[in-house]
Amino acid sequence: MACIKGSALLPAVKLVRKFSEKAAPHLGEAGKKLIEQRILVGAWYPLEDASEVMTAATKIVGSASLAEGMEFIGADLAENDLRNLYSHYITEGDVSKSLRRSALLWRNYFDTGTVRIAKPDPATNRIITHLEGFQSTVPFCAGIMGMGKVVVRIAGRGAVARTVKLKCTLRGDPHCEFETHWD
Repeated sequence: MACIKGSALLPAVKLVRKFSEKAAPHLGEAGKKLIEQRILVGAWYPLEDASEVMTAATKIVGSASLAEGMEFIGADLAENDLRNLYSHYITEGDVSKSLRRSALLWRNYFDTGTVRIAKPDPATNRIITHLEGFQSTVPFCAGIMGMGKVVVRIAGRGAVARTVKLKCTLRGDPHCEFETHWD
């Protein structure tokens, strides 16, 4: 069974707890149990149960789609983690290197799947990201897009990223793939 680390789950749990009335219609029994228990940042939780919490959290933030909500959650997690605990993954002025290094963070948040970065093209400020070996009914892969935008902004000293999802397992593709450009 695939799992998510408590450190990746906790921000969504806190949000759902804070807005419990708005979240309640989007939670099943497993999601309700998760938000009632103490979430340990170093523990692993079933991805299937966490998916309910993530879905409820995206409804709270008012995202038009689940994918947009997951992108928001990924960006929020990156804002905190890449400025604190994982700040050493960022090399200011070198966006490509920072994106390649931040890809390693996936395994800190999920116990399945691998993120890899195709060789970047420094002449075009373009990079391709692949997520392989990860299946879910929730587009957790969109969190990579949110995290990537934060990496670009921090490492690129305010640069703006544009990310396009090229492939997704939720659309029947064998893996998820994103293309990121930045100014």
